[in-house]
Amino acid sequence: MRAGRALTSTDQDSEDVFELPDSYQSATPWVRERKRPPEALVFDERAALLLERRRRDRADCQEVVDDALRTDAHRIADPVGVMQGVDCTDLGSQTPRQAALVASILNPLHSRELSLIDLWCETHGPAFALAAFVEYCHLTSLRERDLIGRLRWEVLRLLEFVRSVPDEDRDEAVAAAQRLREDEPTAVTRMLTTLLFPERPAWFWADLAAAADGKLDPCALLPSATTVDQASALAEQLLAQPGWSWHDDHAIERTFLAVAGSTALPFLVAWSETGHECPYRDSGNLRQCRIHRTCLDLISRIPTEAAMSVLIRWLGRDGVVSEYLQAAIKRFPRRALRLLAETEATEEITRLLTMVVLADPGFARTEAPRLSPEARDRIEALLGGGTPDAAPVDLPEILAAPPWRDKKRKRGKPVVVDGVEGLTPPAEVTVAWLPGEREAWLAKPGAGWVPEQGWNSILADIAEEEGRESLATYFAAYAPDDLVRAQLAAGWRPPMRQVTDRVRTFVAKHELFVLPMVLSLNRFPAMRAQLLQPFASAEIAAIMADGLVRLRTVHASATAWLRRHPDDAVRGLVPAAVGKPGKARQNAVTALRWLDADGIDVVALAQQEYGEDVATATKEVLADRGFETYPRTVPETPLWARAVLLSDIRLKDGQTALPHSAVQAVVEMLMFSKPDAPYAGLEVVAEICDASSLAEFVWSLHGLWAQSGSHESERWVVGALGIFGDQTTVAQLEQLIRDWYRDPKLDLVVAGFDALAAIGGDRALTALNGFARRSWTGMLKRKAQATFEDVAASMDLTPDRLADRLVPTSGLTAEATFQLDYGRRRFDVSFDELLRPVVRDETGTVLRTLPKPGKRDDAELAAASFKRFVTLNRQVQDGTQEQIARMERAMLERRRWTPEDFATYLVRHLVLGRLVRRLVWGVYAEDRRLLGSFRVAEDLSFADVDDARYEIPDGASIGVAHPVDLGLAVTRWSEVFSDYEILQPFDQLGRPPLALTAEELSGTCLVRPYITQKVPGGVRTAGEIRFGGVKFAGLMSRGWQPGPIGAGQVWSRLLRPVGEGRYMVVDLDPGLPAGAVVMANPQAVEAVWLSATGDEPDFARHALPLSDLDAVTASVILRDLEEGT
Repeated sequence: MRAGRALTSTDQDSEDVFELPDSYQSATPWVRERKRPPEALVFDERAALLLERRRRDRADCQEVVDDALRTDAHRIADPVGVMQGVDCTDLGSQTPRQAALVASILNPLHSRELSLIDLWCETHGPAFALAAFVEYCHLTSLRERDLIGRLRWEVLRLLEFVRSVPDEDRDEAVAAAQRLREDEPTAVTRMLTTLLFPERPAWFWADLAAAADGKLDPCALLPSATTVDQASALAEQLLAQPGWSWHDDHAIERTFLAVAGSTALPFLVAWSETGHECPYRDSGNLRQCRIHRTCLDLISRIPTEAAMSVLIRWLGRDGVVSEYLQAAIKRFPRRALRLLAETEATEEITRLLTMVVLADPGFARTEAPRLSPEARDRIEALLGGGTPDAAPVDLPEILAAPPWRDKKRKRGKPVVVDGVEGLTPPAEVTVAWLPGEREAWLAKPGAGWVPEQGWNSILADIAEEEGRESLATYFAAYAPDDLVRAQLAAGWRPPMRQVTDRVRTFVAKHELFVLPMVLSLNRFPAMRAQLLQPFASAEIAAIMADGLVRLRTVHASATAWLRRHPDDAVRGLVPAAVGKPGKARQNAVTALRWLDADGIDVVALAQQEYGEDVATATKEVLADRGFETYPRTVPETPLWARAVLLSDIRLKDGQTALPHSAVQAVVEMLMFSKPDAPYAGLEVVAEICDASSLAEFVWSLHGLWAQSGSHESERWVVGALGIFGDQTTVAQLEQLIRDWYRDPKLDLVVAGFDALAAIGGDRALTALNGFARRSWTGMLKRKAQATFEDVAASMDLTPDRLADRLVPTSGLTAEATFQLDYGRRRFDVSFDELLRPVVRDETGTVLRTLPKPGKRDDAELAAASFKRFVTLNRQVQDGTQEQIARMERAMLERRRWTPEDFATYLVRHLVLGRLVRRLVWGVYAEDRRLLGSFRVAEDLSFADVDDARYEIPDGASIGVAHPVDLGLAVTRWSEVFSDYEILQPFDQLGRPPLALTAEELSGTCLVRPYITQKVPGGVRTAGEIRFGGVKFAGLMSRGWQPGPIGAGQVWSRLLRPVGEGRYMVVDLDPGLPAGAVVMANPQAVEAVWLSATGDEPDFARHALPLSDLDAVTASVILRDLEEGT
């Protein structure tokens, strides 16, 4: 037995090595052998301190002991007589029983038991310590399991002393142990003496017999087994003896397993089956049980047929066993081949046997003659089997003869045309702001504060290397330009670690002057890529190409830059793309291919800048499909990913399947593909193969991966779902993402988001948007949002506009009616204006609900129809609530639609259209003024409050009208909706508009009864109002976000963006515990104010007049704060 990871070739041939998992490496086994020569004992200084404390407090200690002897119950007869005339602080004059009795009384007051061991050994030696410790355990009602539990360190300390003393002292300790076993053979005495003295094997066997009689917990003997025979007998007894449990201690397990080796199997079987309290046993989800997985892992490492047979026998018991059986197969293929071939054939056994045989056909052929005739026939059938498939000659070369398999083959030389190597790209740097972009960066509010002593007074502070980052970035953004540039010229650099309003202002003000500083931000590539968006040069093009290929965090910014500066990108990248092989060339070619796929005429731009020869070379580079970009070392294919185990890949003719060798090549391509850059050969696969067949193939690949344990190191399988998955894959992937979160396997969750984005299509993107809005943690939600935003950006849409295009119709038809067939009965189902189901029978009679299937109905048809109704109704209701929340959020956030998008994606939508007709819509000018309002009639025309036809003015936009915008028209619209009996999906017209008071409009803080203004010294009025954490959790669900975590891991403020870079700020005392808001102590609201920035807002510098808030936003803020107040 050994601990480690890799087997040597000899080990693999012999298959006789028992190798512990890495998790046991850090566990220190219990060592019981004598130290030779003996070592001098080194005592813990805490023992001396304990004795000194007792002597110093002698009178008090003696009083405590005397009182306890008279009043407390003790487990020995006549404790007063035992201690008669004994000084409790004079350890030298005490017997072991007296020392133990004093310790049992005083120890809770002074020290842990660990110091007692040192104290007794230092004063009297290990024999005395052993006897006193046994007495102490009896007096304090400790059991034998406590000696390997909470008292394990005390036992190990005593063991260390007994191992280290000279022979005469050890002989004395052995004699003391013998007397204890004869005079008082309790479970504690047995366990402790057997453990301390392995040279007395008879004691172990006697204790094992006592355990069989119920006198001793057999688990207490686990660290005491010295020989294989002892360990084997103990394991067998544990298997046969019910009523025990093991709490899982890696150190003791490693001690036992080091002795037991393969004979530990009965213990592991019993531990897994009955030897632990499994909270998941009833639910059947044993994958969640750590001890169950530990047992399976250890069994899979035992090099015996018995161990592998256990796993084979358990194969159908729960889903996790297959993972560990496959691990055992990989470790012991010879044993696996024999046992699987001899086991009764089931689907799973046949799959595993196929895996073993085809993983190494030569090995299988060599071993087959040694097996029974039946087993040999099964192996030979697998070796000679196979179904007709496409001949390699009919396939593209990348599948017929994958280049990475030919070890002698040299990679094809990259395209290099004579005379074009050494091209130099243009050196100039340009700045190209989008319309209004620079103004937006410069207009980010946040300025206003000026140092009282002038800007020069803070130069020393910002120059300090450990100075205040906030002050330095404020100086860089808002100090006079000449002063900032002088500091920059002198070598000062503001700390820039994230993209903030101040950093954007700094870059926009100084442009090319600060570009070298931005380019040097190598440690923050994502931030650098964002700040470089307005700039263009060959160096920047290379940075973006590198980010496109190598950095997932930069990918979105890199594609945005390429789309924004295509001409500069081509000019900057073509020289590298046709230049010397290397990373720079690979990056450049990838970026140019991306531009070419995005519709840019790369060749024409290359010709314009560099001439015909370079254009020809560029064309050849783009034509090269990139088949030579496979890695130098192709990863080894896992056993479970063998082509014969996977579903067939059909060609587009529908008649022929890829041969197994080609399927294996597809697996290999998927393995070395990158999430954002699939290997080019997969495009060929997609061109010649049936799409649905490819989706089935990658799903079967996932199934085998899941059975093997879904290891995160093999998450390329999730990427494969994104590459070849279809809309059928989406629902399966959604469930997988939820399962991975529960496991938890968060890397797989994130990979699942990327796979949904790669699959694309309405269903996948709807699922991704759902995760973006309601993921389980902030990190996962941000990741899903970022992925969804990347997809939207690639389509030149905002996330909201993309979400509009993804609202599902839930299967409704244009007439919003469908029929359900029960065989002898049929029902028509539609949805009313409130999206409630309406069920009619064949006579047209409206039923209260859809009847359940009856005995006279067609069982199969009726069950399917009823299930369809329940599913569709749930989808419609869930989707309706989701869209109602979107519409309300759109009103509160003042979202606007173009008339074209409004008509296409809202009015005419089968689900949204019903919601749209129950709201009042506002028409807005560019300056946000309300130009008019309307509702959508049944015929989808627009009608104003007088029911006259309404036309949208040119250049106007449309939004859900807020009552503040409607003003007095709210009353008239309420009457119209009442007359037409239109029920609104949420409280729009009935929402009371709230407004700032005159005092508030002239100041910077809200003045409300629930706000307790902070005063110097922290003393407030006795009647201040405080709120529980639930209120603030509610605010955070409505768009408020916590500020930075302060001292004590609390959030002392909440922020809410209100547009144009401004934030409403709520200051709280004492603050909300980060991550546990609902558990917060009652909070006082100290101030509510408008900040010019969300980046470390400071009232003195950033407070803005509340009059800067528009009336709608003010009403929304007040409603948020006053709900539940």
